[in-house]
Amino acid sequence: KCSISPMCLECQTHSEYDCSTLMRLTSLPDVKLDLLKKHLDTYGLLRCLLLQENPETREHFERMLNMESHLEKRRNTPIWQQHNKEIIQPLIKSNILKGLQMAESINEDLLQKICSIWDVNSHEIRAPDTAAMRGLYVNVSLLAHHCCPNANQAIDDQYRMKVYANRDIGKDEMVTNSYTNLLL
Repeated sequence: KCSISPMCLECQTHSEYDCSTLMRLTSLPDVKLDLLKKHLDTYGLLRCLLLQENPETREHFERMLNMESHLEKRRNTPIWQQHNKEIIQPLIKSNILKGLQMAESINEDLLQKICSIWDVNSHEIRAPDTAAMRGLYVNVSLLAHHCCPNANQAIDDQYRMKVYANRDIGKDEMVTNSYTNLLL
């Protein structure tokens, strides 16, 4: 219904709020749908902004914004420039952001911060029904990295992440996981 993403052809993968909001936004006269369709990575960032728009999910947006972003370390780096070219500028130039309640507070730094949070904190998901994708698990992202972690994580068929100790963990010992595939 929103005409943006080929991933939601039957509108079953997102909430009714997101669907109706995206329909409203894409029907605005200035919105350049072709630009959004050409840059499909804009869809993930737009979905993050919808978390703030929806009163039922606003707290999730706030929790996400409090996550580590390393924003200043990334400023003007190649990844910053790539996100700017492939995601942020197309999203801004599409004019879809003008229809959001938070439109006046959206700027390039906020959009870069959200992209950075995802880059720094997301986990690769290999679900049985799909190819690899990324998920943001706020609590698991708080775990420190260690090359020989004392915990492992697994994703179930409901996309819930579960963390398991892989050995006895001492009372004052930090719970750690590996941010990458251990075989790499």
